[in-house]
Amino acid sequence: MAAITRVGMPADLPEERGGKQSNPLLQGGHVPQSVEKAVCSVERPAEDGCVEAGSPTTRESVRGGEGVAGPVRRRRGRPPVQSRSCRHLEASCSPESPHDKMAASPWPGRLVALAAVLAAVWGHALPGSEGPAEDHGSLQLGVSCSFCAAVLGKVFHEYLLTRDPLSVSARLVPLCAQLQLASEDVCQGVVDEYLPAVTFLADHDGNSSTFSLRLCRLLINKDDCVHQDEWTVALDTNKPEVVSPTVAQTSGESVTIVHLTDVHFDPSYTAANTCRSVAGAPPAGHWGGYTGCDVPLRTLRNLLGEVRQRHPKIDYVYFTGDTVDHMIWETTRESNNETITAVVNLFAEFFGNVTVIHTLGNHEPSPVNLFAPMKVEGDNVSTAWLYQQVSELWSPYITEEAKETVLRGGFYTLKLRDGFRVVVLNNAVCYNMNFWLLYQSEDPYGQLAWLAETLLRAERDGEKVHLLYHIPSGSKDCLRTWSREYHRIVDRFENTITAQFNGHTHYDEFHVYYSVKNTSRPISVALNGGSVTSFENVNMNYKVYTVDPSSWYVTDGESWVFNLSEANSHLGDSPKWYKLYSYRDAYGVGGLLPSELDSLAQRMSRDRSLLQKYNRYYFKDAGPSLRAGCDDECLKSRLCDIATGVSGDATQCDRLLAGFEASPQPETTPTTTLAGAGVLLGDAGSRGGAVGPSRHVVASLAAAAAVCRLAHKLP
Repeated sequence: MAAITRVGMPADLPEERGGKQSNPLLQGGHVPQSVEKAVCSVERPAEDGCVEAGSPTTRESVRGGEGVAGPVRRRRGRPPVQSRSCRHLEASCSPESPHDKMAASPWPGRLVALAAVLAAVWGHALPGSEGPAEDHGSLQLGVSCSFCAAVLGKVFHEYLLTRDPLSVSARLVPLCAQLQLASEDVCQGVVDEYLPAVTFLADHDGNSSTFSLRLCRLLINKDDCVHQDEWTVALDTNKPEVVSPTVAQTSGESVTIVHLTDVHFDPSYTAANTCRSVAGAPPAGHWGGYTGCDVPLRTLRNLLGEVRQRHPKIDYVYFTGDTVDHMIWETTRESNNETITAVVNLFAEFFGNVTVIHTLGNHEPSPVNLFAPMKVEGDNVSTAWLYQQVSELWSPYITEEAKETVLRGGFYTLKLRDGFRVVVLNNAVCYNMNFWLLYQSEDPYGQLAWLAETLLRAERDGEKVHLLYHIPSGSKDCLRTWSREYHRIVDRFENTITAQFNGHTHYDEFHVYYSVKNTSRPISVALNGGSVTSFENVNMNYKVYTVDPSSWYVTDGESWVFNLSEANSHLGDSPKWYKLYSYRDAYGVGGLLPSELDSLAQRMSRDRSLLQKYNRYYFKDAGPSLRAGCDDECLKSRLCDIATGVSGDATQCDRLLAGFEASPQPETTPTTTLAGAGVLLGDAGSRGGAVGPSRHVVASLAAAAAVCRLAHKLP
């Protein structure tokens, strides 16, 4: 197995979501001169005109108004500082057309962007490039659409001239290895995986300029560089009068739902504690690792056994997707089928006759993230194989009617009891790393139109509905048009939808949806299950919800975890699971109704200590993440994530931030209490513990110089 070297792509440096110390490059407010020199020294021809590094670039100039992993507000009164190193290199990398000048942003933000532009076509699939940060699907860097398109246009121009996919492979594989994105065999594997789909789409478009621009818009997916996709879902306009949600006040029988998500089972994890990890990562532990490792079979079996033993009365199990591990350069349809089958069978073994509601995640297809339209045929590009596979695997739990829609796109509905049904969506199709969104501007698989029709029938039949899907619909990862139309549907059927459940981010969080017309009125709640995997820097967990069967609203939720470092240090013992929190005990809420969680979010905006508690639970008590801290920018990100129901809509974010800014700051920054099973200070992989320049950042900056030169050599 090849060793992997990860480059600091957007998700590897989660500045926006991980706290002030998540990027070692930014520690102390300066870029180390060794990093500047590295950019100028790696394969630098004399004619590039690079000069010796000058004064250190300030933290402000590194951000350039935008953090490596997302927008950051620039401090007032401090103009960005331009480093003197490699100024000629920057100029030489500008596109030939004056209209394609790269967006002005100081070094090294745009040098990192240069490397990311070309790598983005396949780089997201490299191990570690999809960290658990919610922003991982977007190219959150200071680069313009036009510049991105100019670089990619050169590659696809050559392809469309020859129609020879090998010409693209011949360019990308050596470059991938040269830039140390990964070893050559890993580069070859990833390119081989994605090349059929990407060249199919380039053929379908037929114009290298327009295709490259559309691809860049999909990848960057922010500000004014957003995929141009416009369609609407027809909705019934006879919305009933809104009924304020309530739950039964009596202590009658309740329904127990276990929520599991993001298993990411690694079948190659050996008894000798070897996982498919990144080069330079700490050794894997017996039960898993915080950095670069997914879940071994023994840990998955331990978790499932814990759930069954501790919670004997389980009515339903909700699984919200992502079965396959992150090392997808080695995945194939056959290996994905084997992994999915193994996990489905494990659930059946441990849960017996309990109904398990399965959902697809973005890691189930091969290549990862790609869900082709049903009209696209061909063994090397179609996704029909996946839908056929899961329709058979899920058959003990689904009806023949549900199987029909699974075969159409991986979505279905089931009536579980009189007056109650679940609707399962394949919303991984909205992921901005799903390149098939470029094929045609439409509601993928007609899924949202089907959802609206299904909810209308449920409304007429007096049924309440739980919605399950993988990606939080307000995430930057989700296509804005899809996110907007989904929100319109939630708004129309707010009386019918009583709860939503998702995963994808690997964080324990919740989201509140608000009315389309009255943007301050909460209408729905989505609950994230966290993750079974510890990838990356989180503890493993599962959730247990108590539900009122008279209304089907959730009355409480618990998160159960174990401390991975402690478990790995006591090899003779099984992990010590403990209840990290319950909503009622931790936050004093009366239930998980929209109004209750909206009120909680508002309290958090005025109380930093309460928000810090939320941040602790968000990372599931994992020492590596908690030691990194969470400053005000980090806390603001937590608030905005809670209140963003539509991708790109900051309405509720701004409302909460107004309360945050108006609230008095404590005299000292509150520290997160590392409680529970006792977080060990020796945890590996701490985001805040690195000293000196990050090797990922050094590699990114060095790669940028080579990308610039390559761009000029292409036809």
